Amino acid sequence: MKLFKISVAFVLLAWVALAVVPLFAWAQGPTEGQIKAWLESPIVLYFLMLAGSAISMIRQWGTAQMDGSNVTFWTYAKHLPELLTTFFTNTIAFALLIENDSLNFIAAVSIGYALNDLADLNPQGSRSSSLTKPPGDKP
Repeated sequence: MKLFKISVAFVLLAWVALAVVPLFAWAQGPTEGQIKAWLESPIVLYFLMLAGSAISMIRQWGTAQMDGSNVTFWTYAKHLPELLTTFFTNTIAFALLIENDSLNFIAAVSIGYALNDLADLNPQGSRSSSLTKPPGDKP
């Protein structure tokens, strides 16, 4: 019975895909000029900088999970000193990039990524040490 339900669900999903996918194929997306204009917006670049920091945070947590850490992502992300340090250094870097007329997509994402790693050097915080396995834990 379970196999039958899975088969019916698969057939229905295939029908929906066959009905919806051609609509997306014929839809016209944004032009190259629209994408460039969007990526030149300072607000978009600021959020991309914060997204770079979030990607770095996810990478650090994921690496710790592969090494055997039991910390959940939300426990890791709630370390306030590092989170505030990341936010404020991103804001300062954003202002400096605008002042020097150097703000672009690559600078925003890469600086955001690096600033999250630098935030772990904050002596007030313990985010990076929370990712280590307790002594005595076996892999």
